[in-house]
Amino acid sequence: MLPVPETLLIRDSRGRTLAKTIVYRVVAIALLAGITYYYTGNAGEATTITILFNLVGTAAYYGLERLWESVLWGRGKLRPSTGQGARRPTDTILTAAPTITSPGSMETDSEANSAE
Repeated sequence: MLPVPETLLIRDSRGRTLAKTIVYRVVAIALLAGITYYYTGNAGEATTITILFNLVGTAAYYGLERLWESVLWGRGKLRPSTGQGARRPTDTILTAAPTITSPGSMETDSEANSAE
């Protein structure tokens, strides 16, 4: 079996990015519709403006999120020995799965291998 790195940094999947986009857009739609209706006083105009703006905004947001995934600026380097390194709330750090060696004790696969 190939050795597995002790710590891996996982990027957001396209599905997760899409889910975040949808939640953000629902909030933006509600705010824009309310503000537009307040200023125009016309529900038809407010609806048209809100729909057009959000179709364009949703596509732009999704594209920019995917683009930012490829930008390394602002990301910390992983420190495999400590399992630290995530700098953004969206970074997920996975460490080696724990192995139970005796009742009441657990260690990672890498710790078990280094003890042998």
